[in-house]
Amino acid sequence: MTAVAAPGRRRDATLRLDLVRLGIAAAVFAVGFAHGGYSTVARTTVGAVAWWLVVLLAVAGARAVRPGPAGLVALGGLGALAVLNLVSLLWSHDATSAFAEFDRDLVYAGAGLVALAVVQKLGAGVLADGLALGLGAIAYLALASRCLGGIGADRTPPTFVTISSNRLSYPLDYWNGLAILVALAVPLLLWRASCPGSLVRRSLAAAPLPAIAATVYLASSRGGAAVLVAGTAAFVALTDRRWRLCGSLAIGALASAPVVALLVRSPRLADGPLGSAAARSEGHRAAVAIVLASVAASAAQALLARAEPASPTRRPLLGWALAAAAASAIAVALAALDPVAAARSFARSPQASASVSVEAHLLATNGSGRWQLWTAALDEWRSRPLLGRGAGSFGRWWLEHGSLSLHVRNAHSLYLETLGELGATGLAVLAAALLAGVAAGLARVLTAPRTRHLAAAFLGTFSAFLVGLQVDWIWQLTAVALVGVAALGALVAGAPYGPALLRPVGLPYPLLAAGGLAAAAALLVGLASGRWLGASYAAAERGDLAAALRDARLAERAQPWSTAPRLQLALLEEERGDLGAAARAIRSAIARDSGDWQLWLVRSRIELELGHGEAARRALRRAATLNPRSSLFADLPRADG
Repeated sequence: MTAVAAPGRRRDATLRLDLVRLGIAAAVFAVGFAHGGYSTVARTTVGAVAWWLVVLLAVAGARAVRPGPAGLVALGGLGALAVLNLVSLLWSHDATSAFAEFDRDLVYAGAGLVALAVVQKLGAGVLADGLALGLGAIAYLALASRCLGGIGADRTPPTFVTISSNRLSYPLDYWNGLAILVALAVPLLLWRASCPGSLVRRSLAAAPLPAIAATVYLASSRGGAAVLVAGTAAFVALTDRRWRLCGSLAIGALASAPVVALLVRSPRLADGPLGSAAARSEGHRAAVAIVLASVAASAAQALLARAEPASPTRRPLLGWALAAAAASAIAVALAALDPVAAARSFARSPQASASVSVEAHLLATNGSGRWQLWTAALDEWRSRPLLGRGAGSFGRWWLEHGSLSLHVRNAHSLYLETLGELGATGLAVLAAALLAGVAAGLARVLTAPRTRHLAAAFLGTFSAFLVGLQVDWIWQLTAVALVGVAALGALVAGAPYGPALLRPVGLPYPLLAAGGLAAAAALLVGLASGRWLGASYAAAERGDLAAALRDARLAERAQPWSTAPRLQLALLEEERGDLGAAARAIRSAIARDSGDWQLWLVRSRIELELGHGEAARRALRRAATLNPRSSLFADLPRADG
């Protein structure tokens, strides 16, 4: 009886794990599909679900939520960063942005705890497979939207898309974000492909590699390429199964090469115009090539897995020789690129020019204004070194003090943006959280041989994520940040083996449940306000002013410190002709945030409609002072004129 029941129980356990893998993949895919989770509603929904799961685990007394000391530092650090963002409301001029940064970090702290619980309860391999599956699906969807056409064409562009481009960006709607997101999957896919186990899973893990390479190319993302290389290099350097890994890596590279070569010879598909017959023809040809390359990679990996010896012979001298040869080749390539000239090109102010091809952009060395953004963040830090000017303040600082006529909200570097907004204190908290993950990952790699290969893969993904945080604003793209935070949770998860910093530490379940409830409640406030405000926008668009006013007032009550509902109320009252109410609403918004040039511009118009000419001129001058490089104020006389 027992002999019959045991296989059944194993099948049931395997089925449950597969369902969890699919659930993780579906969650990653859903957040990526929702414009990368950029909106307040999408982000806070994810966070509220995560914290409710933490509360349920705590109430049930589940031992899964037991981080080691490194986990307490890492995930507690994210929570501390959220609290610091909230406290910065005391000195920030932009309470709306400060609260948004607070709930963003709160979302990531909750997601990290859930990832930690999955690893401790079900194993890190389940999390790795789920993440890789979801990211691979996003890569195939992105390529289908470009190669087959029509997919996503009816979607409303998100608010953060300010320029048009033919670079592949669907479904995140930001090309660098898409490329960085799918590149994070590469170490996890290579782990599964090179890990002894199910032949089917190993072979299928190699399939998405050509699709990811094609996605990075069509997105023309140098950041995505850097993240892909960094993650792969870290994994190869840290694993103890280097030969098997290099075999899988070679298969992925050989399968990807003809696909990328075909895309290079498909300029209409890569650069547009996308609706032409030639672009459709190139797209269909590329789609067939990507499918064939995926099948070939999968088949080659299956053959390699069958041919591998059970106990591969170790050849350390040959490994070191190959590593030295690779390092020499990289050094020669860097020298050929003339790093001094490349650095000067990167720091040079971008020049307005016609759009360049995907290939030319990938090979370019300009910084697209990043150097100027980074130096502006440093200038903001110098103005208030200890605590900064408040969470979310960089966009305002850039408008007033930036050196380029670019409309940006973020410094394209989480580290420098945190330094500018929260000072040395904020950067220290962030660094402690992230470095705790690196330390825990290295400790697991060096002292836990049973899980070294998988730990090296997660550390590769996390290292790639850290590189991405320096080159772009992926912290604001929830889908990308969730993958990085999930890797962090996997690295710091407690375990019954390894050094002290990884051993589980018991948490008081009542305290954990209370903290989870408080976090979920805070996120629900933002979720409710965001939904009501979105409903107000939708009602106004269809001409239902009464419903729009009602929803805007509800949003105002949910977040009385926020200016967005008051601005909406001002615009709605103006539209229906109640200029007195419109003036009161916009003045109330300015009283809460006097540094938003858009509020002053709206006030100028309303004051003019009321016949208050001098008040309108003062408001217009104030708007111009806060946004001095805007073309809207190009003809406005300056105070010194």
